[in-house]
Amino acid sequence: MKQVALLLSAQLLLGLAGCATVPEQPAPPPVPPQVKILDAKAKKIESLLERADLALSMAALTEPVSENANDLYRAALIMDPGNVRAQEGIKKVSDAYPAQVEEAVAGKQYDAALRKLQKGLILFPANVQLKQMEAQVKASKFAQTQAAAKRWLQVQRRRSGSQQLQGLWFGRARWLRGARG
Repeated sequence: MKQVALLLSAQLLLGLAGCATVPEQPAPPPVPPQVKILDAKAKKIESLLERADLALSMAALTEPVSENANDLYRAALIMDPGNVRAQEGIKKVSDAYPAQVEEAVAGKQYDAALRKLQKGLILFPANVQLKQMEAQVKASKFAQTQAAAKRWLQVQRRRSGSQQLQGLWFGRARWLRGARG
């Protein structure tokens, strides 16, 4: 009997041990709304910077409107004024801009070069290279205009000379008809 009582006690203890409950872990505190807003803001800034980097790699420095490297980096800076990556990106755009002006000059597209130069000086007034290019581009544009005016004058002189010859020829023909008639 003693053994039966001991056996029953052991079974009862084992049964109770299996029914024991583990204390529940407290639920994690809810994320405050401000943290969620910061995460969303950080994601937006990262998205702007990725798009800006892509635009920069495609040489879309200031065009197309609102989807260019300059605008995207500046939008990121508005959201986070201390963002180093955005500041460096704007510096890269500023440094790359003179190459686009030089490309237009090399293609003798002086009007386009002047437009780009003027836009660059507005966007990046501290860019020394753009300031130095201004006189060169204006001189090239002036030389192009002067050469075009010279060609136009030469054409006008040739036309004028040929018209005078035609007039003399037709005048002679009229005179000859009149002398015979």
